[in-house]
Order: sequence, then structure tokens, then C-alpha cells
Amino acid sequence: VDIKPLMSSGQFDAIVDELRTQEGKSRIFHTEHQRKNGSRYPVEVHLQYTRLAEQQVFLAIILDVTERRKAEHELRQSEERFRETMQGLPFSVWTRDSSGAWEFVNQTFCDTFGVRLEDLGSNHWQVLVHPEDEASYTRAFLNCVQEHQPFRATGRVRVASGEWRRIESFGRPRWSESGEFRGIVGGSVDLGSGLDQLHSEGTAKLLNSVVNSSSQPALADAYLRAASDRAG
Repeated sequence: VDIKPLMSSGQFDAIVDELRTQEGKSRIFHTEHQRKNGSRYPVEVHLQYTRLAEQQVFLAIILDVTERRKAEHELRQSEERFRETMQGLPFSVWTRDSSGAWEFVNQTFCDTFGVRLEDLGSNHWQVLVHPEDEASYTRAFLNCVQEHQPFRATGRVRVASGEWRRIESFGRPRWSESGEFRGIVGGSVDLGSGLDQLHSEGTAKLLNSVVNSSSQPALADAYLRAASDRAG
């Protein structure tokens, strides 16, 4: 079996030469194999140089990663749909990775605070929070990141115009299929944007529903359509 059909002889020889000097170590690479019917499928190859029955041999473990690639593709598509839908919403939506660093902010977030995603450092958002509210707001957010707990907080933030506006923010942990913590999805709604208080509270409740259902694309889409209709 040719374990490296997509590699040149030179590329594979370089891996072999490296392993010869590192007995017991392994190298992992990805390629494609061919079934008897001619169809191709992705594989992950674990190649190791080791000793077997007093002989030094190369041991290859080949894993069919078709289902893994399919799951990864579906996850990327789901996240793309999520982000595309979030761009048109009238409230701020954001995601953070497992360390708390920014991954995504929608256009409403950028317009509200006068920033771009690439302008946001790990703690830039704290500069936007009113000094009197920073401690409680930050504590609630860090608890979500460090303890993987739901996040909810209100506070005053400085918007692009320089005004202080009161917002309510929601967030929840995101998990991979294997149960690994992937970060946070959350959002914020302006409670002092001139809307009547009842409408503001209703929008906040709707945002909370969106955040908490976003791991289920079909359900999230339904909430998002309702949010857009209500905001319009």
C-alpha cells in the first residue's frame, strides 16, 4: 500500500530520514487513499521508527478520517451561517475563543463602539466599560471564561459618539462535539437607545434566547428571524 500518494519521494524521504534519528518518535501527516472501487478518501498516517523483534522497522497506523472531515466541514458551515446571520442583527453579537480572545464581532458591534475586530486587543473592551462598572462586569465575564459558566451583566459603556450608554450582555460557553471548551458566544443590547423600556427588555430577552440556542442552527435561525422582524 502506498501510504503517501500525495507526497513526492523527496518529501517522504525527508520524513523517513528525520525519524531514523528519533527512534520511538512518530510523525503525523494527511493524504488520500483509494478504495477498490476507485473512490478516494482522506486518511491520517502515524508513521513511527521503532524496534520490533530486535529489528528496526517503520510502523504505520492509518486512520480513515472521512467522518472527522465531514464533521469539521459541517461545523465550519454552521459557524459561517451563524456569522452571516448575526451580521444583520440590530444588537451586538460576539464570540471569544477558549482564552477569552476575540474571534468575531458583528457589524452592529463595530458601528456601536467605532472599532474593527482587528483593533480589539485581549483587554481592549475593558477600556470601553465605565470605571464604576468595570469590576463587576469584568468579574462576571471572567467567571464565564474561567469557570465555564453563563455570563450576564449590565453596565455603562462608551460608544463611538463618546456617550456612556447602559447595556445588558449575555454569554454562554461553547463546547466541541467531544466536550472541549471552545470559548464563549454572547451579545449586548443597548438599554438606553431611545426605545421604550418594554421594547428594550423584550429585545434583551430575545438576544438571550439567541445566545443560548446558537448551538442549534435551526432553532437559532428561527430566533434570529424573529429578532430581525421585531427590530424592524
